[in-house]
Amino acid sequence: MARFIIVHTPNLEITQDQLFESAHEILASLEPGVQWLNSWSAGEANKVFCEWEAPDAETIRRILAKIEHIMSTDEIHSVVQVDPNLFR
Repeated sequence: MARFIIVHTPNLEITQDQLFESAHEILASLEPGVQWLNSWSAGEANKVFCEWEAPDAETIRRILAKIEHIMSTDEIHSVVQVDPNLFR
């Protein structure tokens, strides 16, 4: 399974309840073989970074289309994890 980092810009006018509701909607609509692993918020930059595993970027884009009004999907990058323990 491929791993991806997604860059989002949240709508500044949404409430925390709307954000939680959209997260539940995404989790309920995950397809087999797709996982939302982690998210990080950079409030000062108004960005959210999410880590996913999926067969391809288009699968993630299709799932996230449901919440474009809450949080735009600006970029999707295929990534490879680098373990710093390998360099010790």
